[in-house]
Amino acid sequence: MKRFGTIVLAVLFAWMCLPSLGQAQPGKGFALLKEAHSLQAKASSKEGLEHALEKSREALKIFETHKARLGIGMALHQMAMIHQKLGQYAEAIECQEKALELRRKMADSRGVSGTLGDLANLNSSMGRHRKALELLEKAEKLNARAGAGPRDGAALIPIARALSKLGQNRRALEVAEKARELAQKTKNSRLEEQILLVMGQFNRNLGRYQQALDAYEAALAVNRMTRLPRREAHCLTQIAGVHLATGEYDKAPARYREALKIAEELQDRPLQGHILSSLGQAYAQTEDYPAALKHIRKGIEILDAAGISTRHSKYLLANLCMDMGDLDKAEPLVKEANLDAGFARLALLRNDYRTAETHYQRLLTWGERTGNVNALFSAYTGLAKVHEGLEDYPKAEQFYSEAVRLTEEIRSGLLPAERTHFFEVKINGFSRLEPARGLTRVRMLQNRAADSIESSELTRARSFAEGLSRRSELGTAGVPNEVLEKEDALTSELASLKKERAEIDRERDPERFKSLTAEIERVRGELDALIETLWAHHRPYAAVKYPRPVSLGNSAVKPEERLVIFDVLGEGVGVKLVEGKKITQTFFIRWPLNELEQDIHHFRQPFELVQPDKFDAELAHKLYKKLLAAVLTNVPEGAPVTIVPDGPLAVLPFEALVVSGKARAQKTKSGLSPEGLTWLADVHPISYQQSLTALTLARTQERTKTGEHLLVVADPVFHAQDERLTEAAGAARPAKEDQRNIRLMSAIEAAEEGGFKFDRLARTSDLAENLVELFRGKGEMLTGLQANKGEFLNTVAPRLFNYGWIVFATHGLVSNKVPGLTEPFLALTMVIPGTDGFLKMTDIMGLSLSADVVALPACQTGLGKELSGEGVMSMGRAFQYAGARSVLMTLWSVAEDSSVQLVESFFRHVREGRSKLDALALARQEIRESGYDHPFFWAPFILVGEAN
Repeated sequence: MKRFGTIVLAVLFAWMCLPSLGQAQPGKGFALLKEAHSLQAKASSKEGLEHALEKSREALKIFETHKARLGIGMALHQMAMIHQKLGQYAEAIECQEKALELRRKMADSRGVSGTLGDLANLNSSMGRHRKALELLEKAEKLNARAGAGPRDGAALIPIARALSKLGQNRRALEVAEKARELAQKTKNSRLEEQILLVMGQFNRNLGRYQQALDAYEAALAVNRMTRLPRREAHCLTQIAGVHLATGEYDKAPARYREALKIAEELQDRPLQGHILSSLGQAYAQTEDYPAALKHIRKGIEILDAAGISTRHSKYLLANLCMDMGDLDKAEPLVKEANLDAGFARLALLRNDYRTAETHYQRLLTWGERTGNVNALFSAYTGLAKVHEGLEDYPKAEQFYSEAVRLTEEIRSGLLPAERTHFFEVKINGFSRLEPARGLTRVRMLQNRAADSIESSELTRARSFAEGLSRRSELGTAGVPNEVLEKEDALTSELASLKKERAEIDRERDPERFKSLTAEIERVRGELDALIETLWAHHRPYAAVKYPRPVSLGNSAVKPEERLVIFDVLGEGVGVKLVEGKKITQTFFIRWPLNELEQDIHHFRQPFELVQPDKFDAELAHKLYKKLLAAVLTNVPEGAPVTIVPDGPLAVLPFEALVVSGKARAQKTKSGLSPEGLTWLADVHPISYQQSLTALTLARTQERTKTGEHLLVVADPVFHAQDERLTEAAGAARPAKEDQRNIRLMSAIEAAEEGGFKFDRLARTSDLAENLVELFRGKGEMLTGLQANKGEFLNTVAPRLFNYGWIVFATHGLVSNKVPGLTEPFLALTMVIPGTDGFLKMTDIMGLSLSADVVALPACQTGLGKELSGEGVMSMGRAFQYAGARSVLMTLWSVAEDSSVQLVESFFRHVREGRSKLDALALARQEIRESGYDHPFFWAPFILVGEAN
């Protein structure tokens, strides 16, 4: 706008000084344009802008009368700018198109290029990013023909941004890299910093967090040469944001504090307040509520003193107090924030359902009027909770159903890389899982157990799908690259459009809202068509990315099978016994989530801390009575049972629950062991499934013939001090160390409770040799330095279909909250330091197996007090996706000797023709008889997937 004003003044001066070149009327036109420009700049209301528009129209009439083409073009440009500010985008585009036509007639290539850029900006504002890109590329070609290509890279930034809006982030990065090279050539450091920040965002969009971090760090380094403190603070907050996205919560506060120091030196009170609020939210992520409250309060004080609204900061603080259960401290903050969402949540927590209903209804009305999906989600979920509290279950079901639909709307508004922690996020106090859980709960409370399965399955399927960070790492065997690229682009474009629309108030900017909605529907239609193609031709891939939960009726449950399906539903646990395709029993146990987690934590603690003598047999019996006693009453002894766990129940070894008896200590070679007890494993053979959907997909997907060979990956080299590394002096080593992998390994070891380390598992080499001998010429092993990720993926993975039995005898973590790593993994060779030895869940899903069994006999959960259990079932599901029929895994760190003995025994019985479930039961019995009778030794092994 400043440039436009300068042009107006220059032209007006020319008309005044050279009257022979024109007449007084065109001069008046330029004076009117100058006045319009001034009015537009000062306008604080619609009326002010309309006054400026009227002046521009008067000027246009004068120019048209005198055929002053330069003036006509300038007037049309000015009118377009005012129309855009008024939200009249169609009129703005019309003006710019007229200006474009005029400048083409004038052969004004620079004017044509500039107008194409303006039109691109307008189309982009309306969500028409494809049209915007087309216009920008036309402008670039025009400039190139005129010999005026991008000199410093600035002209390439809008093109890169348009590509990113269309989900083409890889192409956007290529354009941005070219722009950076030009900026470096012209030594334009400020522009280079801007480009690096853009590249950081593109990498984040792709889920490439390390590359994003590298770009932001590079921008910070450039900035420190140019010494622009506000931009330095911006770089630091972007770096902190990446650390939060990757779960490195300990690193984010340090960067925020650096930014805060800059804001304090600048005496920029608004910036200080906002950074303090971000710092508080970072502490809240780690549940360090005292630190979170302290910093947010300080930010509020600073913003209040500066006269800046703190309404939303106070609401954030109120929500933190409510999360902590301190309702009295929350109340005054809720009143000061004066938001319906705050009043409603406070009333709901106090069981004041009528007051909560009033405020949620008001929030619903506002959400419907503005199109704000977060407000609608909160209102629907809140009203559902209100009616559930009032025991009006049909009404609660109606609102929960609407909230489930809205959850999908919110999910599709996020980029794939942003969905990793989707269900962990809370909106106005409600987890995004709450609607599906609530829907399951109220259907069970209405004695509609069969209907409750659909919402239950949706939760499990979505949790698994969103646990995968990005599409590029998924198993995509057989899906053409062009299809994957189209899917990636459409998914990202849809998310981009929804984000843009979410920032618009439908009442204030209806035309833009309507245009973006139309674009969203167009892209959604294209994506839906592509999803149908994926389901038709690439079913396993589609089943993970776009799950369609099965009902009991169309599941692949066999007539003779018995399943116990659990749903952890916040206020309690739903239990269903399925026999064949019928639900024969159903219960809802009132058992608050925090109490359930505490009970399971206490049950597991002796195993995690390797203190078997502290095993609580009474607690083991209490858990059996609450979870299974009633539901198994009529199930014959000896009948196999499949457990479908949920949440923290996925880390509970059901086999070690006590059915009956009184414990007495008995000394064995492995220590004291509880005798006189009947374990669930003694009564029923147990196997596990992640969900009915996973079971059905595994049984219905096409399979290749099971391989005849065995593969064992065992005893990797974790540390440079390992003697095997010294002995293999001539072994090939990576060209350089990867500092990220070094930091990641250190962070994992530092984070684990009980002093977990990547210690050598020497006995697993013996296991590998014994199993290879058992398979008599049909076995292969990778041990020591050979047990590395590169060797496995590049040499072994292409022929994995030859192996019917695969064993990974190494450490593994299945927690999904490890700092810097958002998914479960198996640990392979990690030398020299920095070698990538993390075989992640998404790497596993990229494999193509035909294995009957994959065994993970040395798995270490690393869960500590984190009892979600999703990692356990997800690891099993990942191997099933890759083609394995079953996964034998462990629920805590196991003793090496007993573990090796059990696995050898299991495979010996499998080779003899026993079913997997029978082989596991016999192997357990053998190690119990050999002196390892304590459940610490035999109970951690569970069979996920097909039992026979």
